[in-house]
Amino acid sequence: MKNHSKNYSIKAFVCLLLGLLLVSTVTSNLLVRQPYELTVETNKAQYSPGEEVVITGQLTDDGQGMQWGVCVNITDPNSDIIQGVCMETNETGYYVMSFELAQDALIGTYLVTASAHIEEEEIIAQATFEVIIPTGLQIGEISGGIGKVCVVIKNVGDDDATGVISTISVRGGFLNLINVTTTCSGCGQCNATIEAHSEKTECTDSFIFGLGPIDISVSAEADNADLVTAEASGFVLGFLVLIS
Repeated sequence: MKNHSKNYSIKAFVCLLLGLLLVSTVTSNLLVRQPYELTVETNKAQYSPGEEVVITGQLTDDGQGMQWGVCVNITDPNSDIIQGVCMETNETGYYVMSFELAQDALIGTYLVTASAHIEEEEIIAQATFEVIIPTGLQIGEISGGIGKVCVVIKNVGDDDATGVISTISVRGGFLNLINVTTTCSGCGQCNATIEAHSEKTECTDSFIFGLGPIDISVSAEADNADLVTAEASGFVLGFLVLIS
C-alpha cells in the first residue's frame, strides 16, 4: 500500500513540474518582445532619367513606431552609391526622403538600402527600382523602289509609342513636277502604335514617276514622344526611285 502511495506521489510531483514548465514556457512566449523592424519602399517601380524618386519607410520596436536614426543609400546598376542620407524618424517611426535622378542616369536596376543601428544591432531593409528609357522615336533607313519612298520608324523606348503620326514628302524632278506627300496617322494600313523596342515601315501612297533629283523629308511624332525629322536626297529615273 505504501508503494502505491509513494508511486502516486512521484507521479503527482512530475505532473506538477510539467505543468509549471508548460505555464512558464507559455508565459515566456507571451512576454517575448517583437524584434525591431525596418521597412523601405519607393513611390514608383520605374522612373525615367530626371524624375524625382520618393523613398519612405518605418522603424518599429515591438510593433510600435520608434524615433531613431535611419540611413538610406542608393546604388546604381554599377553598384556605385549615388545618394546617401541619414535622418531621424518621426514619433510614429516614419521617414521620407527624395532625390532627382540625373538626366544621364544609368539605365537599369537601382538598389535602395535603409539601415538603423540599435544596441549594437544593425537592422537593414532593401528595395529596388528601375530606370528606363522613356518612349522615343527615331527615323531609320530611307529607301527607294518602284515608284515609292519608304522609311523605317523606330521606337527606342521602353514604353509603347501611341498616336504615331508620320509624314513623308518627296519633291523635285524635272520642272519640280514631282510633289508627293503621305501622312500616316492610323488610317488604312497605317498603324498608330509602335511597341517598345520595335519599328514599322511606312511608304508613300502615290506612285512616283518622273525624271531628275528629288529631296525627301520625313517626320514622326507620337502622343508620348517628341517630333523627330530626317532628310535625304535621291534621283528619279522614270518609275525607279534611287536614294543617294
